[in-house]
Amino acid sequence: MAGAKQVKRVKPGIPQRERLLRAKAYRCCVCKRKDVGFNLHHLDGNSSNSIDANLAVLCVEDLDHHHRPANYASKPNHTELGVAEILKFKTSWEQFVMEAGLLAPKVIATLSAYGTLELLH
Repeated sequence: MAGAKQVKRVKPGIPQRERLLRAKAYRCCVCKRKDVGFNLHHLDGNSSNSIDANLAVLCVEDLDHHHRPANYASKPNHTELGVAEILKFKTSWEQFVMEAGLLAPKVIATLSAYGTLELLH
């Protein structure tokens, strides 16, 4: 396209990626899984805006669900993953992880809806 401006993708560097993963307890902000592949998702859709506030840690499945929701329409119990929902998950998870890291946290433990020890945070 003539006159179309190309946005240069700014990939977060290894130090930024590691800092964000550590700050999010190495878990997806949506499903809270760990030990899976993670991506840093640009919330505003602008891949050149790689500031921490614009990046959400998502597992590969939840990122795929965000970009291809029609592929997941038949899966029950999977949440809608629009930008507003991801931002809510990101904010909530960041607050939880920060609180859990305090010397005297108000939250002692949570159990997932699945009730497995693996998902005990």
